[in-house]
Amino acid sequence: RLGQQKASVLAWVMFLGCGWLLLSLLRRLPNRPRWTNSVIGDPPTLVYSREDLRRIWQWEIASGHYPIPEEIRLAIPPMNPGIPPEKYQRKSKKTNLASGIPDRSPSPIGIGSTREYINITAQPPNIAYPPRVPTGSVADLDVIMENCDFSQQKYVRDCLEVMRLGAGLDVGRHVRRANTDDWKYIYREAASSTREPPARQKPLTPKQQKMLKDGNSDAGLWQRDVLEAPLTNLSKPVPAKPFADLDGVCDPDYAKVFHMFWAGPFNEKPYVAMLSFLFTQNLGLHLDKPDPTVCRPQFWMWINPGPAAAVPNPNAVRDMFRELADSPWAAPFLHPRFKDVIKFKMWNTTEQLDGVPELKDEWRSYQESLFNSGGTKYKVPSGKDKEKAAAKALAETASPTASVRSGVSSTNSTSDGDVAPASAASGQNGDDNLYNRLGSTSADAYDRLSVVLSDMARFILCHRFGGTYLDADTVFLRDWEE
Repeated sequence: RLGQQKASVLAWVMFLGCGWLLLSLLRRLPNRPRWTNSVIGDPPTLVYSREDLRRIWQWEIASGHYPIPEEIRLAIPPMNPGIPPEKYQRKSKKTNLASGIPDRSPSPIGIGSTREYINITAQPPNIAYPPRVPTGSVADLDVIMENCDFSQQKYVRDCLEVMRLGAGLDVGRHVRRANTDDWKYIYREAASSTREPPARQKPLTPKQQKMLKDGNSDAGLWQRDVLEAPLTNLSKPVPAKPFADLDGVCDPDYAKVFHMFWAGPFNEKPYVAMLSFLFTQNLGLHLDKPDPTVCRPQFWMWINPGPAAAVPNPNAVRDMFRELADSPWAAPFLHPRFKDVIKFKMWNTTEQLDGVPELKDEWRSYQESLFNSGGTKYKVPSGKDKEKAAAKALAETASPTASVRSGVSSTNSTSDGDVAPASAASGQNGDDNLYNRLGSTSADAYDRLSVVLSDMARFILCHRFGGTYLDADTVFLRDWEE
């Protein structure tokens, strides 16, 4: 019996050994068949070569941004003014923050200002209220992602605890807690005059030398068949200045402005958003004079006074303010007390597009496809087309089948995905068709063009004026600085 057990064990050992030997041989075989890199879905959108991508990313790094995607293949670690020297860094950057994948690209060499991490705690008698962080402080996203990157199996409970403690919101007593210095994520930067000269460049490794030799290859990039012309010039990088270097309390390169776009009658949605802005931001409205040590944010409410496809009349601004004054939702914000923090502005598509240097000479040639949502183009009819649509609507209203078609859209989709001008209408003059709607009154009368226009507005406003764009259903919970 004992002999049979030994024989069975020996047989299993020999079987596993043969399997391991077979797998080892298969790994060493050349020209093994591989799965194709075919991708089902949208076609590629990359229109630049690797060399141009490298130049673009070097511009980003010189502006203080990071990390570096591995696909860029930078052989020499670039200088980055957005992070402190390595000896002052709290932790090495081990992962790509966007994906959580270990980052095998060269880490940028920090040449920026040193950081002072702040211990924020609520002080009696105001422990019931979260303390405001010092003006000019910054949130370290590396520390936040180390505790809140859910792709790396982080827990929401632990993330919220780190965020709560770092912001000074945790004032309760705890039985046990380890050292939490690594949880501090709010810091202030020292003046640039205190920066140390960059360290000498280390000699290139054999791997870096090979990357320099083969760096211009586009292998591994999923590109379109036709690429853009090579980049000829890039603007000079503009790295963010430490708060200690600013001439005032506001950074002119980073506007402290919130944008919101609204079409149709003013109602409770923008009212709640603007009210939460007044309640949460450090505006100092209770002071006789604004605090000179605080950069007060502003709220710019952009009003589209008519249908998205309409051209504003010469009296549009005056009419807009008259309607706002008559609205119980908007009238309180016209009080002179709020004139420096809340500004109502009229949206004019032509004026805004002409205000973008990159678009002002070209956008009119794409006017028919200006309203584009997910590839669906809404062709805005001209004046004559609108007259024909109204006449057709009148004729259809007089027909025997008008009652059947009343209130039903009769837009016709063309073969190229365009949407022709709507001809059916619920009213006799076609006021309720797609191109004449102002705001959504119901699911059947959805103002789709204004939604498409708001998508355009968020990019144009942030490009022209800087700041942050907010959807109309956004509610402020904390101060900008926090």
